Amino acid sequence: MLFNSLSSLEDPAHPLLGPNFWGLRKLGMCLSDRKSVRAIYSIVLWLSIMFVITEYIELYCIRSNLTAALKNLSNTTLTHVTVIKVITFIIWQKDWMSVMNHVSTLELCQLNEKNEDTINIIRKYTKYSRNLSYCYWALVLISVLIFGFGPLAHYFFLVYMNEWDTPFPEIVSSWVPFDKTSDPGRWVLTVIQIMMAFYNGATLGIYDSNVFVLMTFFSAQFEILRLNCERIFESGHEGITYSETFQRIQKCHYHHVYLVK
Repeated sequence: MLFNSLSSLEDPAHPLLGPNFWGLRKLGMCLSDRKSVRAIYSIVLWLSIMFVITEYIELYCIRSNLTAALKNLSNTTLTHVTVIKVITFIIWQKDWMSVMNHVSTLELCQLNEKNEDTINIIRKYTKYSRNLSYCYWALVLISVLIFGFGPLAHYFFLVYMNEWDTPFPEIVSSWVPFDKTSDPGRWVLTVIQIMMAFYNGATLGIYDSNVFVLMTFFSAQFEILRLNCERIFESGHEGITYSETFQRIQKCHYHHVYLVK
């Protein structure tokens, strides 16, 4: 079932970046043309920004408690970095999409040429990218689960052991305009913080995996370019003509320009 779910993320139009496009669309980083969908993801993004602001407000409120302030700052910094990644990706979405579409276009052209060496390299780095991405996503998911539900599990365990004086855990120190020390305020805050943790973790995983998959692609493409350069003057049984040599040089030149532009 797991493998079937992962295979559903593949996209024939994007042989390497299929799962990445899926993640970007699901998290709203790749904005949809539908106004209703754009509005929903815009609200989620603004809620994330407001959540970061409440963390800084709480940091100011507890500035006299150095231990609590440092703990708050460590969590706030991570959330801050994640939100900045999402905002910058959306701002430069046109450039990101241009690079990713160029990657898919080049790969489709190379696959259509049916060169065995090139196809083997593409399959190799695609498999490597998939393993790296899925392992990283799993690591992020486990980290978020521990971060979000770990304090609650510890709290309920102590309550189960009849330690009723155990204080209710606060996943992230953030300011709210209601009482967060008693019911129902503390449960409302807990749900909000867990939701924000999952959203920030998901965006962090998708953004980072997209970056190192693109880096893997360019590294492998220069390996393909090197092989093509080595084959420029290779000849078959009938030799190689000037026209064939010129076409191979021209192809290598276009490939290099396509990668560095």
